[in-house]
Amino acid sequence: MPSRPRVCYGVALSGSAAVTVRAWRSSGGTVRQAVLTKGETAARRSAGGLAESARSGDVTVGCLAVQESLTLWLNSPLVSRAKAEKVLPSLLDIQLPFPVEDCMYRFVEFRRTPEGTISALVCAARREAIQACLERYQAQGTDPMLLDHEGLALWTQSLVERPPAESRRGPAPYRVLICLADDHATLVIGCGERYGNAHSLQMPSSPMSNDDLVNRLQLILHADLPAGVGVQWLFCGARAGEAAVVDALYRSLTSVWPGTLTLIEKPASFLARALCVRALKRGPLRCNLRQQTFTHPAVRRAADGRARAAAVGILIAGILLAGFSLTSRLLGERRFNRIKSEIAAVAGELAPGVTIPYGREIPEVQKAWEKQVSQTAPFIDAFAPSLAVRLAEVIKAGQASDVRFETLSLRRNSLILTGVTEDWDQCGQLEQRLKALGYTVKLERQEAVAETEVRFTVNAEGGGP
Repeated sequence: MPSRPRVCYGVALSGSAAVTVRAWRSSGGTVRQAVLTKGETAARRSAGGLAESARSGDVTVGCLAVQESLTLWLNSPLVSRAKAEKVLPSLLDIQLPFPVEDCMYRFVEFRRTPEGTISALVCAARREAIQACLERYQAQGTDPMLLDHEGLALWTQSLVERPPAESRRGPAPYRVLICLADDHATLVIGCGERYGNAHSLQMPSSPMSNDDLVNRLQLILHADLPAGVGVQWLFCGARAGEAAVVDALYRSLTSVWPGTLTLIEKPASFLARALCVRALKRGPLRCNLRQQTFTHPAVRRAADGRARAAAVGILIAGILLAGFSLTSRLLGERRFNRIKSEIAAVAGELAPGVTIPYGREIPEVQKAWEKQVSQTAPFIDAFAPSLAVRLAEVIKAGQASDVRFETLSLRRNSLILTGVTEDWDQCGQLEQRLKALGYTVKLERQEAVAETEVRFTVNAEGGGP
């Protein structure tokens, strides 16, 4: 999808006729639909409405018939989806009746098997079939931007309009959708919400009198359904409005597979409605086979526009990033120069008359301060508090500890003294009292003299007034 459109035209071909549904998505996400009459379709065709809808942002969707394509489940032996995606194209090439290079394929669903391996549903069609389908649409005056798959569209829309009944006991119930178009019949088989397979066969002009149609339907169903299982039967298509046809087919098929009958409302436009819903809303099993060389010009232009917008966005982001980087660098340099100037000014005030090179501010200021301190120390000491108070505190500490000082050297931030005491523990008392005065004390005791006195030495730091 080039974008999420708000208006879509779903066109389903049935022989030489076409059924067109116009759908639009409201702001709340609800999809509303209206079937265009033949007159409205002709008027839009004559005005180029369907062919040129891409110019206004609308999307036109067609589909590839089941008889022109195939869907099958591929089982890989790998448990990693990333690795399985690399192997699945080779597995597909083995399963296809024609070379994989000659077809377009899309993997529309991945499931994990009970054994833990990856199983994938692939939709494939030959390039010649896609080209022929587009030519049929163009003959009807329509150039679809997206090319969906008939079987997948019928299945997902049946789940939307007729959700399967929940089975609280046993496996999920089977369901079979039969689309009776004017020229062919499409059979879609699944279990619960899981898509199984789709088949197509020519529709006779008088189905009620032709037992061959019933026989062929039963042969197809026998290959996919166990005999006797319950089935939910759903009918749609242009000829599903013929009650006698539906009743005859239902009675013939339920003799082998019993189950309830559900007739889709407005069956003739069911496929076209499905194409619109799948284009306007996200959901499972979405598919677009108009890829690569078949890509619609409007889709290609939209993709190119998104690529250009992304490139312009990256360019603008790069320019802004470069601008921010340059601006931040200039602001950083400006702030750094301002800080350098402030540091130089402070250093000049702290060390006047000294030439200080950049990066040497702290050592040069320290040298200048050391020189100034030695010169101003006498002046500072003259105004400093007297050491007499601290001396008296030290002497009182000695008296309280009952020690005798022999020498005492007191400075503002240091103390050295020697002395004697009669008891070894009294030196420890002096040490504690000096610590209380704020000193860091290193005490050295000597052996007692004549076994009566203990000599000691105290070196203390700190404790200045």
